[in-house]
Amino acid sequence: MAATDRTALALFVVIALLAFALGIHFARKNAPESSAPVEGMLWPSPPRLEAFMLDGADGKPLTEEVLAGKWTLLFFGFTHCPDVCPTTLSTLREVTSLLKDSPEFAKNGQVLFVSVDPARDAPADLAQYVGHFDRSFRAATAPPARLAALTSQLGILHTRVKLGSGEDYTVDHTASVLLIGPGLERLAVFSAPHAAPDLAARIRQIIEFLQD
Repeated sequence: MAATDRTALALFVVIALLAFALGIHFARKNAPESSAPVEGMLWPSPPRLEAFMLDGADGKPLTEEVLAGKWTLLFFGFTHCPDVCPTTLSTLREVTSLLKDSPEFAKNGQVLFVSVDPARDAPADLAQYVGHFDRSFRAATAPPARLAALTSQLGILHTRVKLGSGEDYTVDHTASVLLIGPGLERLAVFSAPHAAPDLAARIRQIIEFLQD
């Protein structure tokens, strides 16, 4: 092979290797971010909870500060709810029991139930209602404008549905359970239906993932 041919071949190989290396570089640079490590987790950029103020079942204002430093399981519903709400709260009671082996949640975990039916759910009624499931559960509600300051940022939908020809009504609402982190990050949205063992496992995995 002539010297010029060998030089041309060598140059071709160098260019090919350089093109290959550049291709790998740009592929990695432009690759989509990895999917959430746990189903339902909002990752890698969980939105932060904005300020709100509700009326707590204990008669005190309940703001985002009550959630700071805690792992909060947040669920929206109403006390006249015939099935989804009591079922979900029973599930959350089981979830908190299953998470007793998670030191972080056992120490800093809490459940917050927010009523989307303030016309019928006074704070005192909420305290009695959640007490049927677990006395440690927190509860709150607020007039529509202040309630919307929380539901709108979380994507929680709720609307009155008239029953019959009278004034009675029910409330259709989002049945998801949300996990709010200690830094007020909206870490996960768990869609219904909820199974306690699965929910507890995913919450445990999220906590462990964030602590590693």
